[in-house]
Amino acid sequence: LSEVDSLLSNLKSALSAKEIGARAGYLYKDTGKKPQPNQMPLEKLALTHQFGTSTIPARPFLSRAQENAQARAQKLIDIRLDQNVTISDLCLEIAAIMQAEIKNQIVKGSFVPNSPATIIRKGSTRPLVDTGNLLQSVHFSVITKTGEKIVS
Repeated sequence: LSEVDSLLSNLKSALSAKEIGARAGYLYKDTGKKPQPNQMPLEKLALTHQFGTSTIPARPFLSRAQENAQARAQKLIDIRLDQNVTISDLCLEIAAIMQAEIKNQIVKGSFVPNSPATIIRKGSTRPLVDTGNLLQSVHFSVITKTGEKIVS
């Protein structure tokens, strides 16, 4: 039990000091990618869909993904505590879970349907999916004492 307590204590300390962590989302600025001319930056598009506007209903795919990822991460931590895994490896797994949950919400989440005009314009009834760019551009990274590394 003392090893588990020690690991949890080290994890809490590292997270509090922002020395280690996981991140997922639209990190294209960090990957060097730039939005196409006349195209809304992806993080702005994601937030537009997340919170909605006066003409676009909210489709909270990020917050739903976060809830699902937190539940999955807690289960993973419970399993990994007894396996002598490093905190960095654990963060890597959690970051991958976060990325997968965001993508899953884009593809399978249940949201307010597209308007008839949007369906005609994009030729699809699926909210959040148009060109596929929002789905394909979800990345994840691991934060360590030496910096942040985008893994995928």
